[in-house]
Amino acid sequence: MSAECLYLQLLILSQYVATLGGIVAFSCNVSGWGDDTVSLMLFYKDGLKVPFYSLDAREVPFLQAKRFGNDTRMYLNETTSPPSLIIESVKMEDEGEYRCRVDFRDDKTRNSLFSLKVVLKKVE
Repeated sequence: MSAECLYLQLLILSQYVATLGGIVAFSCNVSGWGDDTVSLMLFYKDGLKVPFYSLDAREVPFLQAKRFGNDTRMYLNETTSPPSLIIESVKMEDEGEYRCRVDFRDDKTRNSLFSLKVVLKKVE
């Protein structure tokens, strides 16, 4: 008889609203157990399999990690707690669902889900 371990991760979809031309910040859960540290952060949009932004700290400390992205409006602000992916000059095509995947050196991978709605003017 073999013992099986089931790992269940509860994912909550955080909803964001951004003004066209404004700024939005998606915060990812990067808290590992004990002294564990982040080795990789990947950001995906609308279920695509290729990340549009990544941070690779597998061989260096987190603050010296290599960053890869194809849009200069997007960058990771690691000085906030937790770190946030910033999107400046928000466009209508930024609207959609996002996923932040965080891999740790020892702990299990964590995912955060975000839904972004872009509006023409600030909703009061």
